[in-house]
Amino acid sequence: MLSMTDYSGQGEALVGWLDSFWDSKGIITPEQFRCYSNDIVPLARFHKYTWQTDETFKAQIQVANYSDTTLITPTIWTLTDETGKLQQQGSREVPLSSGKVNQVDSLSVDLSEITSPGKYYLDVTISGTPYHNRWSIWVYPPYNMPQTNIIIHDKFDSTVISALEQGKKVLLVADQLGKKDNSTPLYFTPLFWSTSFFPGQSNTTLGAWIDKAHPAFSQFPTDNYTDWQWKEITQGRSFIINEHPQLHPIVQPVSDFHINDKLASIFECKVSKGKLLVCGYNLNLDSPVARQLKYSLLHYMTQSNFNPSYSIKIDTLKKMFAYTPKAMVSVPKGFENSILYISCGKQMKNSGSAPWTATLDHTEIQDERCKYKVTCDNIWKDEKVRCHKPPKRLLLQDYVQ
Repeated sequence: MLSMTDYSGQGEALVGWLDSFWDSKGIITPEQFRCYSNDIVPLARFHKYTWQTDETFKAQIQVANYSDTTLITPTIWTLTDETGKLQQQGSREVPLSSGKVNQVDSLSVDLSEITSPGKYYLDVTISGTPYHNRWSIWVYPPYNMPQTNIIIHDKFDSTVISALEQGKKVLLVADQLGKKDNSTPLYFTPLFWSTSFFPGQSNTTLGAWIDKAHPAFSQFPTDNYTDWQWKEITQGRSFIINEHPQLHPIVQPVSDFHINDKLASIFECKVSKGKLLVCGYNLNLDSPVARQLKYSLLHYMTQSNFNPSYSIKIDTLKKMFAYTPKAMVSVPKGFENSILYISCGKQMKNSGSAPWTATLDHTEIQDERCKYKVTCDNIWKDEKVRCHKPPKRLLLQDYVQ
């Protein structure tokens, strides 16, 4: 934590729940803050936030007591839905000793009676005291994807264009589409510090705004921000739509104000005679969250209210949804999405120094049209090191389909 207030030095960092004048930004109330920052804090330990109805929700209830008093009073837990309807509850009284984290109870909740997707609250309260804490979990029933005539595709190619020209509905799973100049990666966490003080970082966003009342989310409960259920699927792309001021995204990642792009990670539009719904999140993950979001989007597209009013031309979308093949070769962990991987100087036979040429490097690329050039004095190789020396610049020539 840099500060409880926004930090106004060194390029500023908008990290506080208070602004630079120590005024509330409306993110949290004092009562909510004291739930987890206090001398006595109820705790719940569970290994994930999203559950399915064929699972059993399990958690360990604890109390961290760093006051000067040992408490002997019941600790009560409840699981409720968003309307406050009680699903299950429990209570146990154990001494809550001062100066330690106390184990209180183990809970196990059968989720099989839940029939619709929902957000649920686990509350833990120490009876007769102000000490209380709350956590959200999300529960999804198993669904079979609706049988529809909707075209689901992951590239904006002739298949999609033909379908739209025939007046069909298309769900475009666009998490692998877009280029650097017209899209940005999706991140669950905010960017580091600020883009002015730390330029060049790939994350340039500060969360996302979600139109939670949009019918696309009728089967995917969400708030107007990315809560924990979004974390595992927040990988993919958002698209820069600065040239479309009248297009209202369903999900809009918040661009750092130094950049101030208008972004869209889920949006809808008319295209030719057809209707297009674009999702920049990875809907193909083996994840109940991805399946639930996909189900909700498809459910919406089968309804009469799926009727986008904003039109975008096919040629514009071709540029927006350009596809660059990723490396389909063996590369080290962390480089799975690379389009080019270079082992510098691997083809050098002798130790020592040599002028750089691409033939001395070993490259892993998927398409030979992807070219690169290194600006350096030479390549150095010995028994321990292979490197471009000194590495002044690596230029990756733009890949054009």
